[in-house]
Amino acid sequence: MVEFEFGYRGSAYKWFRSRKEYYSKRADTMKVKDVHECYQRKKDGKWELLCSGSELRVKEQAEQLLGLTCEQFSQVVVLPQGDFLKLLLANSRDKASLLQTLFATERWERLTRRMRDRAGSLSKQAGQNDAARASIVSREG
Repeated sequence: MVEFEFGYRGSAYKWFRSRKEYYSKRADTMKVKDVHECYQRKKDGKWELLCSGSELRVKEQAEQLLGLTCEQFSQVVVLPQGDFLKLLLANSRDKASLLQTLFATERWERLTRRMRDRAGSLSKQAGQNDAARASIVSREG
């Protein structure tokens, strides 16, 4: 069994992965299945089941909660433990994606795009104004 407990934004969470044996009547044999669960601790100290089922479903719950992919989370958790080399050796796209998520740069990217669009619009307008001025000057002499 693997158990991972952590705190995030004032709440405690626990993720479990375990293997359970069960008897399959159809196959007439014992089988093993993986069990994935995630819990949140309530104010009374009891654990509330947030999600259970497939690995994908529990993984999506974690990504939704943390705002990081599994790979990004692993990198962030490992960084404080001294594995900075992994971040340094990551390709540019992965490195940029991780750093953008960590530092919430999306808002600044939107602002940069709006400013770039506005600058382009003002530049075009200035060019039209210059052309109009030149036309008036040449006509009026």
